[in-house]
Amino acid sequence: MRRRRPEVAAGLLALLLGGAPGAAQAQPRSEARDCAIAAGRDATGNQITCNFGLTPEQVQDAARAAASGTSTALAAVIADLGGRLGVSEAAMRSLLRIVGEQDVPLDRINETLGRVAASYRQLREQAAALDPADPVARPLVEQARAAIAAGELARARALLREATAAQLDAARRARALRDKAAAAERAQLAEAAATIATQGEVAATEERFLEAAELFAQAADLAPPDRAAEAIGYRERQASLLVAEGVNRGDNAALAAGIETWRRVVDGRSREREPINWAKAQGGLASGLVPLGMREDGATGTARIEEGILALRAALEATTRERDPEAWSETQALLGAALVVIGTRTQDTARMKEAVVALRAVQEARPRERAPLKWANVQQLLAQALMFVGLQEGGTAQLEEALQAVRASLEEVRRDRDPMQWAMTQIGLGNVLMIHGIQADDRASLEAAATAFRAAQEEATRERSLGQWSSAQMALGFVLFRLGRQEDGTARLEAAVRALDDYLAVGAPFGPEQYLRNARANRDRALQEIERRQGR
Repeated sequence: MRRRRPEVAAGLLALLLGGAPGAAQAQPRSEARDCAIAAGRDATGNQITCNFGLTPEQVQDAARAAASGTSTALAAVIADLGGRLGVSEAAMRSLLRIVGEQDVPLDRINETLGRVAASYRQLREQAAALDPADPVARPLVEQARAAIAAGELARARALLREATAAQLDAARRARALRDKAAAAERAQLAEAAATIATQGEVAATEERFLEAAELFAQAADLAPPDRAAEAIGYRERQASLLVAEGVNRGDNAALAAGIETWRRVVDGRSREREPINWAKAQGGLASGLVPLGMREDGATGTARIEEGILALRAALEATTRERDPEAWSETQALLGAALVVIGTRTQDTARMKEAVVALRAVQEARPRERAPLKWANVQQLLAQALMFVGLQEGGTAQLEEALQAVRASLEEVRRDRDPMQWAMTQIGLGNVLMIHGIQADDRASLEAAATAFRAAQEEATRERSLGQWSSAQMALGFVLFRLGRQEDGTARLEAAVRALDDYLAVGAPFGPEQYLRNARANRDRALQEIERRQGR
């Protein structure tokens, strides 16, 4: 059974555990160790953080130095980083160069390095598994392994291309032997497919997702009929990389292609014979459907999200809690997150209540002490669902529970360990306090919400995370407007206008038109109230 690729389920969580209503983009899950998903109010706009014992600035300096070829002065830092990630110093320089050659924001530098390092580790495993019989290809593959170990990825690609050419040439010679050579032909084709797949892992390590997906498609097409398991595994990898391209780069065409490829995988898996793999394929299908649906307007987008929910429900029928508790918990968490998305989109309280039930089931199956950060992520989703239910039903009991849930998550998400995730959790706390203050007519809750939003902006600054900053700014402007209406004078109202103007100046790329319209309306209402009080 092939190991499940993490970017399938985690890519959906990355979309659905976002900070606040302004965040419109989503990130895939990092495959690196010591990484965690950070979540705020909305189920969009995740940040994934990785801890290597270095600040993002230090990692960025090392990456830029490696990209410019001036990393000698940072040899000790690079050697230490390589030791932490389990790669050689030479390979570490290559991985840093890959990161340094990209325009990676500072708040995502550790995540990107973690993802590149994880792909590199998988590349080494794939290369180690190659065992070509062809005497020409064998030394080329051995040299490619050495090049990969040394971080010489361009040389490794060239050697693997040569090995592929040799294996394909051997395959052509084998075909000439017809029936006598049929077995040899199939073996050579399988080895060529494996070598092409390894080229795909090289491209994936360098985050060339579309190129990598195409290489895995070639490997799947090339795999002989008696290697159906390998072929469908390559197809799964193709599908997950297309989804990664769509999620990471905002490429809806890639997401659509990923969805269709996952459909092929689902059709190629047998629920009766291999229920676990079939369930994983359903989760992969949902990982493309939900994010694409979130980006589409109207009935089309809603229908895609609903199809993703159906896929997750089907996966849960095949992957029971008793058979595979961890896989069940992951899929159940994805279902809860998807229900939060559809409930928010359709303003459907019943779907939000379903989300609450699903998320509580996750917490029961995977308690806090077993996976504290995952537990905290689910707590934040639970808080969002409870907040929505409380807002729709006009009571405060659910809002009180939501407040307890998000505060409990802050016990695991600490500022000194993970400042960006802490900031996004503060945004989630501020959102719950804001709704609680409105529902309960509680000025103290509104004041506390303003404090939470300002605290979040101490870490999620304009420079480090403009999307999260703008989300907090929009909410802060609304809270200040509400407070200003309750007191004499115009100081708070003027502060609200400034906050909303600042949000509107940068908010367009980070929020749907509905949020921008609301911000403009609140600013205009604040200006009108200022004029009324000043007698103009």
